[in-house]
Amino acid sequence: SSSERASAFPHDGIVIDGIPNEFMLHAIRGTSETGSVSMINTDILSHVSLMSGAQPRPDGDWLGATVQFDVREGSRDRFGIRAAVSGTSSSGVFEGPIGHNHRGSWLVSVRRSYLDWLVRKIEPDVDSTIGFTDAQAKLVYDLSQRQQLHLLMVAGDADYHEANPGLPNGLASANSRRLLGAVAWRYVRERLVLTQRVSVIVADFANRGLVGQHLADGDTQQVVWRGDALMPLGHGWTLEGGARYESLHATETLRTFTATGPNTVKVRFERSGSTSPNTAAGWSQVSRRTEHSGLTAGVRATDRSTSAEGAVLPWVLAEHTFGHTTLRGGVGRSAQYQDPMLVATALVAVAPFDTVPETALSYDFGIDQPINKTTGVQVNLFYRREHDVLDADWSVSPITKQNKDRAWSQLGTSGSGNHFVEFGRFTAHGRIRDLP
Repeated sequence: SSSERASAFPHDGIVIDGIPNEFMLHAIRGTSETGSVSMINTDILSHVSLMSGAQPRPDGDWLGATVQFDVREGSRDRFGIRAAVSGTSSSGVFEGPIGHNHRGSWLVSVRRSYLDWLVRKIEPDVDSTIGFTDAQAKLVYDLSQRQQLHLLMVAGDADYHEANPGLPNGLASANSRRLLGAVAWRYVRERLVLTQRVSVIVADFANRGLVGQHLADGDTQQVVWRGDALMPLGHGWTLEGGARYESLHATETLRTFTATGPNTVKVRFERSGSTSPNTAAGWSQVSRRTEHSGLTAGVRATDRSTSAEGAVLPWVLAEHTFGHTTLRGGVGRSAQYQDPMLVATALVAVAPFDTVPETALSYDFGIDQPINKTTGVQVNLFYRREHDVLDADWSVSPITKQNKDRAWSQLGTSGSGNHFVEFGRFTAHGRIRDLP
């Protein structure tokens, strides 16, 4: 994982060919101790972009930066093969034209990690290893001079093994599988570009203990439609807009066990839940570019069926060049909904529509100053205000009042030692809802 401008990794958005998703990582779910690896082979990318701070929000709802991966087209000229071997994995890329008239192309990539095998050979004392296999494929075909069809597929499988797990709840093995399939249609005219996308994501995971006990299981199905339009208006002005609808269904079961013998266990506690939120969003922005300046203003409105509130997210960005010096500035609001599975599997029941999206407000200012043709200096200043909980009344008790500043410094971080409750035990003197 990574952090950008002190924002936690789950607050960053990943977009692949215009498809936002949080599942395209090789990661073992149901636990936070195994790390993650990207499912994208960089050999098939045309470019990668990172947008941070105040920024347009056409793709989705998250608080932090946006990382965009664009998968390149295959060659329309000839068939080609490329192989690569690194210290952790090997991969192959295959590509070529479609048809005798070369109206399209195809691209396939396959990658296999051998890091788990290598670690076991070099360091037999290492307890845990993770290995993965993934594949990506893209097909592009010109239906006509104005219409183009895109097909995209990304699939991955990851396995984790622990040599010396403890009984009864040590993680011995885990498997995580993910699949993305998408189809996109693009229509181009002189003053109009229309794009329609439909994507399907399925994922599942299974975690097993030392004697095969089911520590965790879960699956996710996500269907997304997205439509966008771009219209050049003349004199440097451009109008853009779009809409998105997402249907998600997820289930998850987590279990803890107690030992009943040297090699036997029984379920001590089971926590399971399912969720099916629907999310609708729309966005629009207008921009103007001249030789020395640029201006962009837009807004995104989003609403989730399981949230008490929606979110309206405006942004304004501007830049101007004075001689060789460029000044940039922007302000923008962002929002992110609670992970629906956290609510569905909460120990204490959360009523429907009790959750609201977390929001942040970002201010950015930057200066670019070239020194010569190959060297330049860039300075960026930013301020971000987030975590609505800090706007609540912290004077309700001496403890909360004294620790507000400490809470401010720790929000958005992760790791042992900076949580308000790491492990704890409490005694209930009465029944708590449906808890056993």
